Amino acid sequence: SFLESIGGMLGVAVSNSLLYEETRRLALHDPLTGLANKRLLDIELNRNSVLARRCGRPFSCVMLDIDHFKAYNDRFGHVAGDQMLQSVARVIRISIRESDFVARYGGEEFIILLPRAEAEGVLRKAEALRQRFEREVISSGFENLQITVSIGLAHYPQGGTTAETLISSTDKALYRAKETGRNRI
Repeated sequence: SFLESIGGMLGVAVSNSLLYEETRRLALHDPLTGLANKRLLDIELNRNSVLARRCGRPFSCVMLDIDHFKAYNDRFGHVAGDQMLQSVARVIRISIRESDFVARYGGEEFIILLPRAEAEGVLRKAEALRQRFEREVISSGFENLQITVSIGLAHYPQGGTTAETLISSTDKALYRAKETGRNRI
C-alpha cells in the first residue's frame, strides 16, 4: 500500500513535469511552424546584444518577408497560406547554422539571428536563402504566383546597439527592399 502510494505520487510528479515542459514549449514557439515566437526572440536578441557588447563579437539580424502573401492567402485560402508559411520555415531551418536562431516574428515575417557573423558573409547567406526559397518553395507547387521574399539585414553595432534599434534597422532595410522592387535584399 505504501509503495502504491509512492508510485502514484511519482506518477503525478512525472505527469506534472511533462505538462510544464509542454506548456513552456507552447509559450515560446509558434504552433504552426514550430519556430520560436516573438517572446523567445526577444530573449535571444537581448542575450546576443549583451554578448556582443561585452565580448565585442559581431552579430547580424535578418528579417525575411513573403512578398504578396496577403493576396496569395486571399486567393487560395488560409490552409494554403499556412502550407506556404510551413514551407518557408522548413527552408529557413535547413539553411541556417546550428548556432543561428530563427523565429516567426509575426504574420509572414521571420527573423534570423546570426551570432559571430560578419556583414559580407550574412549578405551571401541571405542571397543563398532567397535563391533557395525560389528553388524549393516556389518550385514545389507555388510557381506562377508572384510569390517571392524580400530580406532586410542589420549588423551590430552599425545597425544598432540595443535589441530595439537593431530590429528597427532590420525592419527599415526590409522595407527598402520592398520599395525597390521586392525579391531582393
